[in-house]
Amino acid sequence: MTDMEIPEGWTICRLPVMAELIMGQSPPGNTYNDHGDGLPFFQGKADFGERNPTVRKWCSAPKKVAVAGDVLMSIRAPVGPTNVADQRCAIGRGLAVIRANGASFTGYLLHALRLQQEELAEQGVGSTFTAINRSHLESVAIPLPPLAEQRRIVAKVEELLERVTIARERMTSVPAILKRFRKSVLAAACSGRLTVDWREQNEGAAPIAQLMDAVNAERFRLWCRSAVAKAKAANRILRADRFESQYGPAGETNWRRISRNMGNASRFTFTRAKFSTGETGSGRAAN
Repeated sequence: MTDMEIPEGWTICRLPVMAELIMGQSPPGNTYNDHGDGLPFFQGKADFGERNPTVRKWCSAPKKVAVAGDVLMSIRAPVGPTNVADQRCAIGRGLAVIRANGASFTGYLLHALRLQQEELAEQGVGSTFTAINRSHLESVAIPLPPLAEQRRIVAKVEELLERVTIARERMTSVPAILKRFRKSVLAAACSGRLTVDWREQNEGAAPIAQLMDAVNAERFRLWCRSAVAKAKAANRILRADRFESQYGPAGETNWRRISRNMGNASRFTFTRAKFSTGETGSGRAAN
């Protein structure tokens, strides 16, 4: 980043010029606790929140300490994520403190380091897990504007990031909104509300009942042909009511026509049976 173009009045300098670096150190294990004895203790990225870390452990005998306003950087698997301490706290070996001096502002340091997070992660070394050390941090170069401009930059960044946060929160509700919209469209489609205008413009269109009658008549004809053949071959009673139990009413006209035609053509005695009225009847193939 040392060869980048910067505005007049800015400079590019290494991290130690604008901040104090404090590498974390793990205290003895018997000084950790979860009942609030000592300072809040942060060990790495697992303790980080969106901006400030979350307290899960305390340490009664810390080796290294950060204060409110210090930038905390994860330097061990993963390398690069940052948070800001919001209180005095102990830090383990997985973190480093980057404490702004008079030349820099904490908010600006935080955003500048987050910009370089991927580059820092690429510098991590180690076979079991990656890590960086003090020398890696000391080599970090950051464009440094005047202090007043740093504050203005941070204010603008925070404003823009707030918009991003709001947009992200709204985006999480989009699937639910789309699901409700899809359901309402399908409800309108299946209730006729979606095609009110079409029906007004096509008043002469044949009602669906006519088509259903034609479809049902053809279905009934094919069923009867198959059922009569099977009943005749097996010399068994034909349960004509089975069609209506499966497909619905066939219509009086169809029953009369099929009864007459099938009976004459197949020498097959054919009478109707209906579950709905309790009427029963049967037909048996004639030898």
